[in-house]
Amino acid sequence: MIYLVIKKTNSDEFTIILNNYDVNIKEVKHNLKFTLKEIFLDLKELSSGYYEVEAFIDKNYGMILEIIKEDSGLFNLKEEVDLRIIINKEAVFLFKVEDYFLLGNKDVNKYYFNDNFYYELKDEITTRNLAKLMENSELIYGDEAKCIREYGKVV
Repeated sequence: MIYLVIKKTNSDEFTIILNNYDVNIKEVKHNLKFTLKEIFLDLKELSSGYYEVEAFIDKNYGMILEIIKEDSGLFNLKEEVDLRIIINKEAVFLFKVEDYFLLGNKDVNKYYFNDNFYYELKDEITTRNLAKLMENSELIYGDEAKCIREYGKVV
């Protein structure tokens, strides 16, 4: 089952979370084109224009898409969508948790940074544990997650 969360950060920016999305790294670009086409057809807020899409991919969690509409006077796209896709195949996904013992020790690496605990999935996680983690955590990814993993204390 794929869970889809859409967060509209402002009128021209969206974050789309597709967890449990079957990420086949070899075919990610091909599959991503079809996924984006479906998203653009379904979301009326995404109109014609030029968009930059950054995909953060984790084999255990799924994929996060950051979609930003660029104001480009170079293109006159009246009824078309043009995409620039950036794929981060080795993105870091961390989960900021308040309860250190939420999942135990077998499924996660644990970090401590700035008075907070963070989980990083080591392997596939059960649907039950994923639901528990999603309900009781904040997803951190991108540069912030890399910084936490690099400078945080492994616990």
